Amino acid sequence: MIRSFLVSLLFAFSTAVIAQEVKVSPQFSKAKFAFEAKQYKAASIGLSNYIAGKYDASNVQAITMLADCFWNMRAYNQAKFCYDKLAQTGASLTATEKFRVSELYAMSGNYKEAQALLAGLPQYKAKMLGYQKAADLLIDSLDYTVQYLNVNTNSSKEFSPSIVNNSFYWVSN
Repeated sequence: MIRSFLVSLLFAFSTAVIAQEVKVSPQFSKAKFAFEAKQYKAASIGLSNYIAGKYDASNVQAITMLADCFWNMRAYNQAKFCYDKLAQTGASLTATEKFRVSELYAMSGNYKEAQALLAGLPQYKAKMLGYQKAADLLIDSLDYTVQYLNVNTNSSKEFSPSIVNNSFYWVSN
C-alpha cells in the first residue's frame, strides 16, 4: 500500500516537474505561430517583446527568428543587429545566415568581411570571388548618352523611347 502510494506520488511529482520544464511562454508561442505564418511584422513585435520582457537576450531560437523577420521585412539594420547578437551568443550560423550576414556587410561596403563569411561556402564561390574584386564593383558603370535612335523617325514614333519636342517619352503598345 505504502509502496503504491509512493510510486504514484513519485509519478505525479515527476509529471509536474516535466510539465514545468517544457512550459513555453504564450507570448513566444504566439510570435512563433506568426513567424511560421510568414506574418513577419507581428512576429517581430512579439519576439522583440518576448526577448525584452523575459530579459532573455541569449535565446538563440528567438534571436534567429527575429533576425529572419527583419531580413524578410527588408529592415537590414535591425537584421544586422540581431545577427551580431546571435554571433555573441556563440551559436554557429547556418549557410543561409552566413550568406545574409555577408550581404549585410557588402551593403555597408565591407567586402572583406563579406568575402570572409562566404569563404567556407562552396555554393557562393562566385559571389566570394566578386567580393575579392571589390574595386571593380565600385566603378561607375553608368556611361550613357541620350540621342535619337535609328528606329525613331519623324513619321514613326511608336517605338519606345521617343524624343518629341525635347522631351523623353516612353511608349508601349
